[in-house]
Amino acid sequence: IVPGGGCALLYCSKRLDTMVCANLDQSVGRDIVKQALKVPIMTIVANAGKEGVVVVERLLSQGDEKLGYNAQTGEYVDM
Repeated sequence: IVPGGGCALLYCSKRLDTMVCANLDQSVGRDIVKQALKVPIMTIVANAGKEGVVVVERLLSQGDEKLGYNAQTGEYVDM
């Protein structure tokens, strides 16, 4: 278990937006991986009784990739 691991994977999904795909199959594969990278943080947040989509959108919309979500306290903190 790595503190902030779910957020780290989430931020990796942002990097895939710049990936140039040569064909439709690669685009579909990229989109599948992007969604899969969001699942851990959404699961952590859901297990804490909160809405994963809300947390994911807030983390992706801000610019600081050090910021994460502490599911135990419900706070956005430097991970």
